[in-house]
Amino acid sequence: MIKEFLPEKLLDIGCGTGTIVEHLKSKIPSITAIDILPESIEYCKKSMTLLNLLQADAMYIPLKDKSFDIVLILDIIEHLPYDTIAIS
Repeated sequence: MIKEFLPEKLLDIGCGTGTIVEHLKSKIPSITAIDILPESIEYCKKSMTLLNLLQADAMYIPLKDKSFDIVLILDIIEHLPYDTIAIS
């Protein structure tokens, strides 16, 4: 479904092993992926060609508001203590 929109900039919050962005990188020019776990970021650095990786907490993302066309936050919402605040 995301490929239909062809966004210029995508942010994946909670990228884990980077499986989702790995499938999207050929269609989307700029992808930034963040995860709270340093192990996830290191894994992505070793196994993917994604350049924009950042270790960060989903509750405190050090990026400018409205700087992405699409934001993915898959499989982590249920783990956030204040999910509505994180989404906003």
